[in-house]
Amino acid sequence: MGLSRLCRFLAWLRGVPGISPAPAPEQVPAPAPISTWTPDLQRIATHPRRELVPPQAPVHSKQLNLQWIIPDAANKSGGGHMSIFRHVRFLEAQGHQQTLWLRPPWFHNSPEEALKTFQAYQPLSAGVEVRFLPDDPGQISGDAVIATDWWTAYPALAVSHVRERFYVVQDFEPQFQPMGAGYLLAENTYRFGFKCLCGGNWLAQRLREDYACWTRAWPLAYDPEIYFSQGSVSTKHSAIPRIAFYYRPSTPRRAVELALAAFELLHAQGLHFSVDFFGEPLAFTPAYSYQDHGVLTPPELADLYRAVDLGVVFSATNYSLIPLEMMACGLPVVELDMPGTRAVFPAGTTLSVAPDPVKIAAGIQSALSEPAQLAQIRQAAAEHVATLNWAASCTAFEQALIEGLTA
Repeated sequence: MGLSRLCRFLAWLRGVPGISPAPAPEQVPAPAPISTWTPDLQRIATHPRRELVPPQAPVHSKQLNLQWIIPDAANKSGGGHMSIFRHVRFLEAQGHQQTLWLRPPWFHNSPEEALKTFQAYQPLSAGVEVRFLPDDPGQISGDAVIATDWWTAYPALAVSHVRERFYVVQDFEPQFQPMGAGYLLAENTYRFGFKCLCGGNWLAQRLREDYACWTRAWPLAYDPEIYFSQGSVSTKHSAIPRIAFYYRPSTPRRAVELALAAFELLHAQGLHFSVDFFGEPLAFTPAYSYQDHGVLTPPELADLYRAVDLGVVFSATNYSLIPLEMMACGLPVVELDMPGTRAVFPAGTTLSVAPDPVKIAAGIQSALSEPAQLAQIRQAAAEHVATLNWAASCTAFEQALIEGLTA
C-alpha cells in the first residue's frame, strides 16, 4: 500500500464509530498507604501497649491539645461520625487544638480529600488537622488521645506521650458480633483503664458497674433547624395510616426482621396501613402498601417524619439519634423495650414494645386505633426533647475532658 493510500486509510479508520486513538492516561491520585491497623482480629491485639509518659508542662484547660483516632468515613451517612464531628467543631470553637488520625480502612487517597468529606458533617476550619494513622502511633503526643470505637482503642493504647487516654463510647460494641474473638477483643477495651465519655446514661452505668470504668455521660440531641414540628400534637395525618420505618438490615442491632414480621401480621389481620421505608434500598417487595425512600438527607427525613403518623425505629443496644429527631418533628415513636432505651427515654415518651413480633403488631394496631394515645405520646416526647440541645451536650463533653485531665 502506497503512503498516500495508507494515510487515507488511517484517516477513514479514525472516523469509524468505536475506533479512535487511545486517550491519554488520566492522572490518578496515589492510593492511601497500606496500614498495619487495618482491622484484623488476629493482628490487632499484638501491637505495643505502652505506659503513659505524660508531658511535664502544666495543663492549659482553655487550650488543650487533643489527638483523636477515628474510623475514616466514606460519606455523610453515620450518626456516630456526626456526633464526633459535632464535638470536634465545638471544641475547636472553644480554642482547643485537634488532630484527627484516621484508622483504616481508608476511603480517601489523602487527608485533604478526607477533610472535604468531613466538611459535609460539620464545617471544620484549618485549626483541625487530618492525618492517616501511622503504623507506630508512638510519635503522637498531646494532652490526650481519644479513641472512638473499639478498633481505635488498640492504637490509642500504643500512644504514650499524653496525659490521659479517653474513649468515646457510643454503643456497647462487643454485641456488634457473635460471642467469639471479636466480642472478647472489643470487651477487653473496657479494661484498658481509659476514661470513658459515654453517649447516654445506660452506657455510662454499664461500663461503670460491669468494668469499673471512669465514666461521664453526654446525652444525644438533635438539630432544631432541621427537625421541628409544624402541627398540633393531636394532628392525625392520613386516612390510611403511614408508618415511617428505619430499614437497615445491614446493621443487625436494628432488629429489622422483628418489625417486618409485625407488618406481615398486621397485613394478614386486614389492617390498612402503608410503610415508608428509609435507611437502605428495599431488598424485597412487600405485600402491603409501601414506599421505598432508600437513603434520605436530613431535611428529607424531617419532611417524612412530619408527613406520617407513626415512626418505628429499633435498637437492641444503645439508643440513637433517629428517635429523638422523630420526636422533635412531632412523630410518635415505637421502640423496643430494652435496657438501653429504658434508661434514656422517660416513661410515656415512646410506645415501648417487647421484642416479639406479635406484641409489636398489637402495640402498633392499638396506637393507630387510639388517636388520644398518640397525642399523649407526642406531647410527652415534645417535652422531653425540649430539654436536649447539642450545646449542652458538647459542653458536658468538654467539661468531662477537662475533669479527666485535671482531677
